[in-house]
Amino acid sequence: MIPKELNDFFEVNGRILLIKGHAGTGKTLLGLRLLNNLRSHGDILWINSRDIRPTDITGLDDIVPKESRINATQYKVTGYSKGPEAIDLGKQMAYHSDFELIGAIYSEILASEKPTVVIDSYDGIITNFSKEKKEAFGVELTELARHTKTNMIIIQESDAMDVFDYLVDGYVVLSSKEIDGRRVREMLIGKLRGVEITNPKYIFTLNGGSYLHFEPYKSQISRKDTSLHQKIPNRNNKYSTGSRDLDVILDGGYPAGSFVLLEVGDNILPEAHIEFIVSTISNFIANDLAVSIIPSGGMNIKSLYSHIVPFVGEEKFNRMVRINTRSGVEEKYTSQYMGKVYEEDYKNWYETLYNLKKTVGENKTSLQYVGYDTLETCYGDVSKGISEHVEFSKDIGDVLIGQIKPGLRISQDLINMSDIHLKLKEMDGTVLLYGEKPRTPLYEMRIVYDRGSPEVKLTLVV
Repeated sequence: MIPKELNDFFEVNGRILLIKGHAGTGKTLLGLRLLNNLRSHGDILWINSRDIRPTDITGLDDIVPKESRINATQYKVTGYSKGPEAIDLGKQMAYHSDFELIGAIYSEILASEKPTVVIDSYDGIITNFSKEKKEAFGVELTELARHTKTNMIIIQESDAMDVFDYLVDGYVVLSSKEIDGRRVREMLIGKLRGVEITNPKYIFTLNGGSYLHFEPYKSQISRKDTSLHQKIPNRNNKYSTGSRDLDVILDGGYPAGSFVLLEVGDNILPEAHIEFIVSTISNFIANDLAVSIIPSGGMNIKSLYSHIVPFVGEEKFNRMVRINTRSGVEEKYTSQYMGKVYEEDYKNWYETLYNLKKTVGENKTSLQYVGYDTLETCYGDVSKGISEHVEFSKDIGDVLIGQIKPGLRISQDLINMSDIHLKLKEMDGTVLLYGEKPRTPLYEMRIVYDRGSPEVKLTLVV
């Protein structure tokens, strides 16, 4: 799967795309992914100027047959020897000048039908050329592609701007960045002639040795083709997160008596963390376990109801869920509090939880969800009260999920108290999830409805 912009770019023959980036950023794997997509357009050619074993390039054997591989390494024509018979790099393309090289590429194109050509890498081919010949070769190469209407993908071992960027029809830059000490890969679309660039940046992964990009997060919270949640059973005193992927990462789910902190970063769509928590809430209810909610700021009470009820049923929701609110909304599933004195409201929350537990079994583990931004807004500094609540939840064996947002004064105290600390962050429209406790790699998060109800799907970002 490649971005729509790149698919649209190659709808016209004779396109020249430059893939730029430092070593190890995934240029070759992107080139292979593009070549795989373009195989239906005509023949493919892989011109390799690097002394690298084909087996070291994941997927090369599946996409490029041996007869379509051209060996353009220079050691055979410069006298340098590494035992060429030991590595089968494909048919040899010998050349001593830029003129001979253009002629050799032209001959391969003429012998092919509507070819797409990958040159990996441009730097390896021109390494022994003078500055003047390098510039001339770039012009000749682009003119050749346009004259023969050949799609050409050229890989360059640098992200610096140079004159070649202006000769080609489009270029992308691959790079690596860090989020809290974890590597994340980004593709920047610099230009694509004749194509509207909807998203100039994409996050991608090389998980499994192939290129896969991520589309910006799209909420599906209002979709209609839904069904009741198919419960994921709880095992070994661990309570499922509602996501089979996250359960694996957390070794079975949330332990009874654990305090789980969900840290939501800037620019996260409200729907993203709502869909995340709806998946967990639905699974608790499906397992006949009570749920108590103090909503985070911006969560609409009736919206929460409408987002969860389709997956658990109205009767079960009214019986097993209590949303604590000071909004004045009175429903079977709500409990009112004043929002002025923490100690008084805490007694109200405790009584509501106690009565709720009685309806499903006092000794059963419940899910408590608390938006700590709501508490800090209402009461100011409530560190002591929150600490007591965390201890209380642990003592009765409940799973307590607390949500924090940037700028809360109590955040560090909550981090210190947490047993599990998960973070949601946004980058280029992609939602990323990772754990600080336990420490995990980065995962791209999206919501799938494969079983009719929302489930968090995670893809490793490497």
